[in-house]
Amino acid sequence: MSQTAHQEFGPVSTIAVTLIGMVILMALPIINNGPFFYFDTTSYIEQLAKAVKVLFPVSDPSPEDFNNGVPQNPTFGVAVGDNIVKGGRSIYYSLPAYLGWITSLWLTVALQAVVISWLIVKLFQLSCPRIWARGSVTVITVISFLSSASFFAGLIMPDIWVGLMILALALTWIYDVRLTKREKFLMFGILTFGALAHNSHLALLAAMLVALAILQFFPGFRRLLANGAFALPMLALLLGIFGHFAFSSAIRVLYDARLIQLPHITAHLVDLGPGLRYVENNCPESGFAVCDYVDRLPVDWIAFLFDSKPETGVFAIAPQPVQQALSDEQLGFAIATLMSEPVPLMKGLLLDGLSQLWKISIDDVPIGPNNQDYIDSNFPTDVVEMVLGARIFQSPALVTRFSIVIQIFTAFSAVIILLWMIQSIKEGVSTDQRVQNIRAVAVILLLGLFLNALICGVLASPYGRFQARIIWLLPVLAALVWTDSAVIWREKVRKVLGSP
Repeated sequence: MSQTAHQEFGPVSTIAVTLIGMVILMALPIINNGPFFYFDTTSYIEQLAKAVKVLFPVSDPSPEDFNNGVPQNPTFGVAVGDNIVKGGRSIYYSLPAYLGWITSLWLTVALQAVVISWLIVKLFQLSCPRIWARGSVTVITVISFLSSASFFAGLIMPDIWVGLMILALALTWIYDVRLTKREKFLMFGILTFGALAHNSHLALLAAMLVALAILQFFPGFRRLLANGAFALPMLALLLGIFGHFAFSSAIRVLYDARLIQLPHITAHLVDLGPGLRYVENNCPESGFAVCDYVDRLPVDWIAFLFDSKPETGVFAIAPQPVQQALSDEQLGFAIATLMSEPVPLMKGLLLDGLSQLWKISIDDVPIGPNNQDYIDSNFPTDVVEMVLGARIFQSPALVTRFSIVIQIFTAFSAVIILLWMIQSIKEGVSTDQRVQNIRAVAVILLLGLFLNALICGVLASPYGRFQARIIWLLPVLAALVWTDSAVIWREKVRKVLGSP
């Protein structure tokens, strides 16, 4: 590497470009006049707020109580004396969410934006070093306004961290020998926090490491992934597993309670059809807790989990012992349904997993005017003011229009990648290490997109947000291969013209 190139990779220039990218990625939240919020946002904030009150009962760490000043029980939302705590809300993501709430939620947005920016800067530094600065800034600008990146950077939810985890995995695996110790530490931190931020992230990281280990047995892929380092991603996975178990243990020790997960699997199988038919044909003899609610089935999976109406709800309105039973019986219910209708069930799950690949939408993410009652009863007053003052709250149609933009740009990016893949196949195995590395990055990012869809579509249900949160990786990859191809063609033209 030349001295000039080395200077371009200096920490000052890297930090400067990263900060520029951070500001650009905050464009949509700035235009929106505030961060974006989802129904679960305050569950993350509230979770740590209540934990702080339990650990430090003398202090008052929050600006005000939740639910418009109504005192809350300090046990993660359950009544005092109850021994059940609903899972699915990572205490680890609660930390940046809560710290943002007691200071400024813009800090949480800035944190998420700066991590995206830094990873893209490193991607271009390592893959296209000659034009890394303008290349990374251009790509960040494009994905900020035409993909879901800026939206999820501004969403106070752990969603953005699944894409960050995948991108960090690709850089760690492919460019391990070219990363400094400080950069490796940061990559490891992103991988670990991504795995801790949500159960689905942990499952995805595990699935990706298994898939990458299997790919090593194929010579073609082994050449692409020969430079990979397994140690850091594996350690991050182990820490993620330990962290989730530690949280469950802390719940038992501190609150004498048990953490239960939402019965996503049961809800999905009932919504899919085979689970519904099993309940209709085998209840009450089967003894499953879901049998008590056969009179209100079928319902879609969202209503099964979250509908709070006594006449139509299932899990949300069930007594807490029944909620625990619904959670505990998921695996048994899935096995029983599989034994009853193996072919329809497997076919339905596979189709749902594949359909999640192109089910991309943010329409249902931001909270709108029709959710006013939920906002008033579940959000702290200062957050309510931010929600009501947001542009998308005042003009909900903007979300639908932006979803269309995301879908169109995603399709355009997919075409670019497809053409590049066809050209790569025609060229065959390359001896150029840089080209091999870019192909390996493409393998890992595409693998992440595929496995994310499969995990979410099968274990939960197809939902626009699940793939939208990660689909910004596709235009990043398209920009990378486009940039690399442009550099190669420019060099060929210079050689033909005899230019220096």
